[in-house]
Amino acid sequence: MFMFTSTLAGCLLAGGDFGQWNVDLQSFGENVSWVSPSSVRVDATFYERYHNVTTINAWVSYLGFDFGPFDVTYMIEDTDAEGLCFGPLPCMFTTLYFLTPEPPEDLAVSFDFVTSMNVDGYLEVNVENIEFGTAAYDLGWPFGEVIVNVEGIGLIADVSVTASDDLCVGDVTGDGQVNTDDILLVIGGWGECPPNDDVCPGDGTMDGVVSVSDLLWVIGQFGPCP
Repeated sequence: MFMFTSTLAGCLLAGGDFGQWNVDLQSFGENVSWVSPSSVRVDATFYERYHNVTTINAWVSYLGFDFGPFDVTYMIEDTDAEGLCFGPLPCMFTTLYFLTPEPPEDLAVSFDFVTSMNVDGYLEVNVENIEFGTAAYDLGWPFGEVIVNVEGIGLIADVSVTASDDLCVGDVTGDGQVNTDDILLVIGGWGECPPNDDVCPGDGTMDGVVSVSDLLWVIGQFGPCP
């Protein structure tokens, strides 16, 4: 059984600079592909995606009985994130990996949240590699806290995309200009960003790693920001 629905929460205008959607999905193990009902313009230099997971529900089973949905949003530490991809379209944002709890504890839920912009300016969402395990949960009387099998998840999220030509990605220091300080910050932060860290100096492209991509954007944008 699988259901995936989306409603348009608001869009300034189709094919414009901004699109925002409310995504409401349920999965009992299957992957899903989805395309936004409206688009942003296709000729932007940058596309910034922001998402905020507002609710996560779980369906579980115990001794052959089904229970749920239960609100388990508290189990996910990072419920919001942003990312960039660069035109020309199509382009792909950094894949986000949801895993709870962290190893070495036994798996409860994990999945990949893959987002991209297609050639026509629509946001595409793929939820892939979904795995369910077990978790301790208080089912109330008469069971109390027991180890249950996770059977399905529901996820509600607000997702928005902004198309822009004015972002100054090379300004990783945030001082309004791209200069030697930005190059030094990129070099000093080289490598993967720390896990569960909202601040990653040097990662101007917001892909979770400070790399050649960040260095090239700094060099290519030398000078005052627009």
